Amino acid sequence: MVVKALDTSASPLVVTDAQAAGYANLIVVGGPIVNTVAKDALGDGSITAATEAMVKVVGTKIVVAGYTAADTQAAANALIKWLADNRSSIVR
Repeated sequence: MVVKALDTSASPLVVTDAQAAGYANLIVVGGPIVNTVAKDALGDGSITAATEAMVKVVGTKIVVAGYTAADTQAAANALIKWLADNRSSIVR
């Protein structure tokens, strides 16, 4: 295995919702109240107090969100667990 420096100058790993317009493939963290990209992807009323935390594919975006910050964190942890459990079958 060779470690290679990652050049993110042309393609950053993290962008704010204000910068996201130029990118098609995104993992969007946070619900529509705090993240305009999530709002565009999900719509305004898609997450309520009764909604479970979600990891949802919407077009070319993966939305990781919940009604509260703790719910969003739970969704992120679920995504991380799924990725770890399925790492041998994920195409690189």
